[in-house]
Amino acid sequence: MNLFAIPTLLTAIILIYISILVYYKNKTSPSGIQFSFFCIICSIWLSGFSGMYQSTDPTVALLWARFGFCAIIFTPIAGYHFIVAFLGYKQQKILKILYFLGSLSLFISFSNLIYRDIGTFFWGYYPLAGILYPIFPLMFFLLIATSLYYIYINIKKAKEAANLKLLKQLNYLFIAFCFVLTGVTDYFPKFGFNIYPSAYISTLSFVFIIAYSIFKHQLMEISIVIKKSLVYSILLTCITITYLLIIFVVESIIQSTFQYESALIRTITAFAIGLFFIPLKNKIQKITDHYLFKATPPEMAEQNEKLLEQVTQSEKLKAIATLASGMAHEIKNPLTAIKTFSEHLPKKLDDKEFLIKFGKLVGSEVNRVDDLVHQLLEFARPSPLSINKIDLNKLLNETLELQNNAFIEHHITITKNFDTTTPLHIKADPNQLKQAFLNLILNAIESMPNGGTLTVSINIKELHNLRISIKDTGCGISKEAQKQIFEPFYSNKDHGTGLGLSITYGIIQEHKGEIHVISVVNKGTAFEITLPYTKS
Repeated sequence: MNLFAIPTLLTAIILIYISILVYYKNKTSPSGIQFSFFCIICSIWLSGFSGMYQSTDPTVALLWARFGFCAIIFTPIAGYHFIVAFLGYKQQKILKILYFLGSLSLFISFSNLIYRDIGTFFWGYYPLAGILYPIFPLMFFLLIATSLYYIYINIKKAKEAANLKLLKQLNYLFIAFCFVLTGVTDYFPKFGFNIYPSAYISTLSFVFIIAYSIFKHQLMEISIVIKKSLVYSILLTCITITYLLIIFVVESIIQSTFQYESALIRTITAFAIGLFFIPLKNKIQKITDHYLFKATPPEMAEQNEKLLEQVTQSEKLKAIATLASGMAHEIKNPLTAIKTFSEHLPKKLDDKEFLIKFGKLVGSEVNRVDDLVHQLLEFARPSPLSINKIDLNKLLNETLELQNNAFIEHHITITKNFDTTTPLHIKADPNQLKQAFLNLILNAIESMPNGGTLTVSINIKELHNLRISIKDTGCGISKEAQKQIFEPFYSNKDHGTGLGLSITYGIIQEHKGEIHVISVVNKGTAFEITLPYTKS
């Protein structure tokens, strides 16, 4: 195997991998799509030339070279298109002309007008330029130089606008495309110069710079998970390439020195190099952590923990803001009513009817505020669970019996799909679980003011789970409202606080369970609760 065929082939593989990663994260981004396309085009070109280096027949080598040229045609066009898309330039007409000319060039790509013959160099076979070939190095230089000019203009604009993030992205793009421009070295041997074609090194450098920019400055809006995996994947791939090349070289030296092949020696050599490879990989990863991520692994873990604390604190502050806003709104209404009546109280001291109304109102509204504060405390500072072995059937039946009068008053029929006589033991806090069930039952009653059916079921669905369903035939909940019903202070009721379902959700979560809602407007709602269950 020709040693020079390996780096070009492995670079092609890296490019395909990078293109998939970027496309996966940027399916709707024009710049992401064009970057992926550029990587694929470069990969096809390098694959063709790797096949050419590996060929022992000059005719086959020329075919591989012409195959690679089909991609070379579009390499500068794809690179230019990527920059245009990234900068947001509208150049559809120019791009259509470029792709049209590139497509026309395919018809002559296998003729002597492009590659007239194949030459022999120290690295293997390499094509020799035909009469029309100089057009393509010129197009390459013009398009990449124009791309650099566009980037330079936007660097100046980003400086004037003090857009530091964009400025850093553009600086790295400029450096990356400078490396692309050095790929012109591949054209020299085609005109007879005995200069090693190293454009694959330029391409790999381009990818490294783009990867670094993606990680550090969110180029093309790649998420942090992909950024880290991208950097590590490229580094490990490059180390693997080095590893394979070392094995190949050492193997060749051993074979040429001792003039025989030995599976044992090959295995021992690979194992010895592998022992060197593992600490080398760890050392490179440590250097990467320090210089790219500015931290060692323990420091990164500490930073991640601090970041998690900050995010948690931010969510707490957001929840407190929501609670404060909701509480202010809910308390304002009863206070307004009390204030209005209080203003008339001095003039109405002899009005017994007014005093009776005032007394009822104050009592009612104070109870309403007290109830709100009580629910708020339940939501904000729920008491710790007191886990005991309880009979779920009995607990649910008792909760339903508490509302018998309400069922009769609202003409609601109860259907119990569980055995009220046979115990079903689970480990839970009976008071909190009863509160959760009661909240759901009260919601069901309110949704059926003109009567209906409330169905309560218990099913053991799996070996370690059971499902409780509380289903009504009431007014139902809209799809939009279903997304928010477990949020604090969200309520469709005129007199509701919006805390009942939030408290219920918290109680079920504390019991390591789940709660879901299934509802159709004007047909009914079903709340399904899943709780851990171990058959005793």
